[in-house]
Amino acid sequence: LHPMLHPMPMPAPSRVWSAHCLRWAVGSIALTAVLAPAQGPTLMGLSAKMPYVVRHTVSSSGCQATACSAAGRVASQASAIAGGAAWDGRQGRMWVSAGLGLTVLEVREATGACGETCAAFAAPGASSASLVTGLEYIEAGVKSLAVPDAGALFLAYSDQRLGWAAARGCALAKFTTCDLSGVLGVGRVVAALAADDSRGFLLLGTSSTSSTSPANVIHVVSVENPCVSLCQGVVSVSQTLCPSVRLGAIRGMAYDGTTDRLFVTDGATIVYGTFAVTRTTSGYTCRFTHAGCCTAGGPELLTGLALAAPPPDVVGSSCTAGSCTTCSAMRGLVVGDAVLGNSRMVLALRGAPGNATAAVLGLGFGPCATVGGIPVGACAPIRVAFQPLRPLLFSFALPSSVGCTGQLDVPVAIPVERALLDLDLSAQWLLSCPGGGTSVTNCVHVRIAAL
Repeated sequence: LHPMLHPMPMPAPSRVWSAHCLRWAVGSIALTAVLAPAQGPTLMGLSAKMPYVVRHTVSSSGCQATACSAAGRVASQASAIAGGAAWDGRQGRMWVSAGLGLTVLEVREATGACGETCAAFAAPGASSASLVTGLEYIEAGVKSLAVPDAGALFLAYSDQRLGWAAARGCALAKFTTCDLSGVLGVGRVVAALAADDSRGFLLLGTSSTSSTSPANVIHVVSVENPCVSLCQGVVSVSQTLCPSVRLGAIRGMAYDGTTDRLFVTDGATIVYGTFAVTRTTSGYTCRFTHAGCCTAGGPELLTGLALAAPPPDVVGSSCTAGSCTTCSAMRGLVVGDAVLGNSRMVLALRGAPGNATAAVLGLGFGPCATVGGIPVGACAPIRVAFQPLRPLLFSFALPSSVGCTGQLDVPVAIPVERALLDLDLSAQWLLSCPGGGTSVTNCVHVRIAAL
């Protein structure tokens, strides 16, 4: 190995280890370092009738929308107010409801289709008199549910109820509800949900049922005590920034806890700005500051929003040399999203030579090198970040396999700690085979976020 790549003695990777490792990295890195450019927020919107899943990339030039059809997998919207969407960072999938049912979709833009991860099933607590109007997923789960290693799915209903359940894969457990009528008052409904996972807040997007004045208000509650309002903020649109926009009743909402940016839609327009929750001596205050807006786009009006983590950056390509079996499809990848509270993220090796006997995983604390890299005498350079810290190295004995079926998983649990936000991670695999052969994978890069 290159002199800079001598493995450090490290404990066997585990979810407990990975949390300590991430804390150590944050404590060792100068937080004044300039961040590398990263992809902007990606909004996933559920449309009302067909339906479609609409992906919006929000940038200074507006919202660019692409769609995939979920027809046959998600029912048409049960009523004008029904429906919701929530991004599940544990699976990298999207929970959706049209009012009565639930399903989980995998968005496949390349084929224009939305793959079904979970077969549709009845939403708990839903009926024609109590339609699902909003969804939100909490990767870290809810402590009061006492279900280990599970996320939590929150559901808002048209009869002023809020429900939540432990969520693991496609299964829900310990479903619980509470009554929001004392918080909302008469003639108001929760039409959308969002969350600030980094602070443990759930945001309730509420509107009046009056057709003349929606009076959109965001209530902030704790995920552990979600039917007690901590503060509320009015969603108002600056006519200077968006002179032609008159925001109707809320139909979807998403929150980026990394930047404190809130996205709200009435189905036709997406309005965004900063939503700040401030602790005071007497409690909390909430304030929305409008920053911009854009047309929702897509083939239909939206009925739900969810903020998705951007896909990992992939740099370089895999290679094999010498005595290693040629495996053109070998790759390093990330399973699950790099978001706070995700205890299920995995750094994975797939399609490796079956005759490889040892593997080294390099974990860097910065983006992958797009130019150059560190030559190590293998078929490709090492591209994991060497700044601001040297990478950590972990060595493994690979179990015997045949052909190109070698694989390995290394768990990385991300605790709910705001200090980890914007931490860059890069990972790459180096393999050795009997007789001096080597294999090197692509490098993958993620940045930890709160979505």
